[in-house]
Amino acid sequence: MSTVIALHCVITHIEEAAENREVTCGAFLYIEGALDSTSHIIITEAAKRNGCEDTICQWTSSLWSTGK
Repeated sequence: MSTVIALHCVITHIEEAAENREVTCGAFLYIEGALDSTSHIIITEAAKRNGCEDTICQWTSSLWSTGK
C-alpha cells in the first residue's frame, strides 16, 4: 500500500469523525534508531494488539518490507 493511500485513509477517518461531531486523535511517533534495533513484525503485532486498523498495519508492514 502506498503512502498516499494510507494518508488518504487517515484523512477520511478524520473527516468522517468531524462530520459526525466526533473527536479524533492521532499520534505520530519518531524515535531515532528505534526501527534499526526492533523487528517490524513485533511493532506491527503490538499495533494490532493496541487497536491500530488493519489498513495502517498493512501499510507500515509493506513500507518496512519494501522500503516504498
